[in-house]
Amino acid sequence: MFKKYTKIILVFMLVMGIGSMRVAADEQTDGSTDATFKISGAGKLPSGPVDPDHPNEWKNPEKGNSFALMNVPSTIDFGIGKIVAGTQKLTSTTINGNGSSAAGSAIQVGDLRADNPGWSLGAKLNSEDVNNIIITLKNTDVKNSFGNKVTLGENPITTNSDVNILSAAKNSGLGITTVKLTNNNFSLTLPAGQSKPTEKGQITIKWTLSANPNPSVTNMESVN
Repeated sequence: MFKKYTKIILVFMLVMGIGSMRVAADEQTDGSTDATFKISGAGKLPSGPVDPDHPNEWKNPEKGNSFALMNVPSTIDFGIGKIVAGTQKLTSTTINGNGSSAAGSAIQVGDLRADNPGWSLGAKLNSEDVNNIIITLKNTDVKNSFGNKVTLGENPITTNSDVNILSAAKNSGLGITTVKLTNNNFSLTLPAGQSKPTEKGQITIKWTLSANPNPSVTNMESVN
C-alpha cells in the first residue's frame, strides 16, 4: 500500500510541475517605450569655408549666422591672351582661394534657417577695362550636405545684370551647398575688337546671395 501511494504522489507532482512550466512560458517577456523629439530654431554655421568632401565635419567654430555666403574664390587668373581681331576665349589657369585648403577656392552657401524658404546666388561682372565681356562657369557639380537638390545655372555672367548661378527652392536649401572648383572651371570671352594690348585687365565678379523672398543680404567679390 505504501509503495502504491508513493507512486501516486510522484506522478501528481510531476504533472503539477509541467503545468507550472507552461504558465511561465506564457508570461510577458518584452515591451516598448515611445520617445518623441522636436527640432526647431535656426542653427549656427561655422566661421569659414568647410571641406567640400566632408561638409558635415566642421573644424572651425560656429559664428552665429544661420544663412551666409560662406565663400567664393578670391582671384581667378585667365593667363595671357593674344592680340586678335575677332572674339577670343580664355580658360582659367589658376583659381586662388581664401586660405590654402580646397575649401577656400569653392563656392559655398550655408543655410540653417528653421523656415527653409530657399535662396538664390547671383553674379555680375564689373570692368573698366573691357566692355561686353562674358565669364562662364563650366564642368562643375553641386553637392549639398543634407542631400538636397540645388540647381546650378548655366547662364553666362555679364556686365548687364545679375544672373542666377545657384538656386534652391523652398524646403530644398538647408545645409551647406558647395560648388567645388578646379583651375579650369571658368572661361572668359572677349568680344571682337577688345583684345587690345594691356598690362593687366581688371574684372570683378560681384556675388549676391538672396534670401527669397527677401532682398539680397550678402555681397562678396572675386577679382581677375
